[in-house]
Amino acid sequence: EYSRESRRVLFSRDTCPLVACVMASAAPTSPSPAPVRLAAFDMDGTLLNDSKKISERNKEALRKLHGAGVAIALASGRITSLLAEFAEELDIPCHLIGFNGGHCKLLGVEEIHRKLPLERSDKLIDACVERNLHLNLYFAGEENEVYATAAPDLVHHSALYTKLNSARFTLVPSYDHLKGKPATKGLIIANDRCHRDEIYDQLMPLFADLALVKTRSSDHEDQQFYVEFMRHDVNKASALELMASSHGIALHEMAAFGDSDNDAEMLGAVGTSVCMANGTELAKQRARKVSRHTNHEDGVALEVHALLEAMTARA
Repeated sequence: EYSRESRRVLFSRDTCPLVACVMASAAPTSPSPAPVRLAAFDMDGTLLNDSKKISERNKEALRKLHGAGVAIALASGRITSLLAEFAEELDIPCHLIGFNGGHCKLLGVEEIHRKLPLERSDKLIDACVERNLHLNLYFAGEENEVYATAAPDLVHHSALYTKLNSARFTLVPSYDHLKGKPATKGLIIANDRCHRDEIYDQLMPLFADLALVKTRSSDHEDQQFYVEFMRHDVNKASALELMASSHGIALHEMAAFGDSDNDAEMLGAVGTSVCMANGTELAKQRARKVSRHTNHEDGVALEVHALLEAMTARA
């Protein structure tokens, strides 16, 4: 009978060829990542710093990435027209994925608009009125794209939302004015994080056929917490799938950068993905890599430079 130590020596990979062969075949391999042909960037909490600006360092990084032949996409819950303003600031052509993928302006392709079903849009209004909740309704492509209530006890939410997200509101005396046409997206503004989580738990069973996501927005001074409602198949990953089909770029040839729950599907779908250090737990779990740097530390620029170095080494 052999001692435990003797068995460890007799059956090690150094002394037993069969063990060495089995261990070699079972050892995990790290296939070389596919070349990156498109990179998608979330805005708030990722590409934007805490002052809601794209830093010069991040601008230069995206321009270098585009110069290396990588297409750029801006992917956000924000309205698409605001993304167009950021693209103009970057001074490079960008695919625009707005409303979490509910409205997309992809280069060389007609606009893609995926609205809430009319019945569900109206039902969301009813649910918010019954609970006295502040609801933003978005209608992509219209002259006035963001609507909310002018009710005195709720209108303060709109003022802070405008400060944090540069939104241009149209206030209505009653949500009844917004019934009868399908919205691109609905967004409930909560009083705080706990209130947001309570709203999510209450409304999820009523709207299980839609895509619900918990998000937030903040700057140096303030923060808000949201529950967003989209058509069931709307998210940033499904928007990238549409781009894969229309532009012949496979998902494993894409990179994604994000920080929030509404980035999770995108971070998990592509071949290369990075979550900022300030990201949510869900986003960190889905990403291939978690950066050591936050959005306010130019984490995007640092990770893009690392990506460019890796691309150069593979060339």
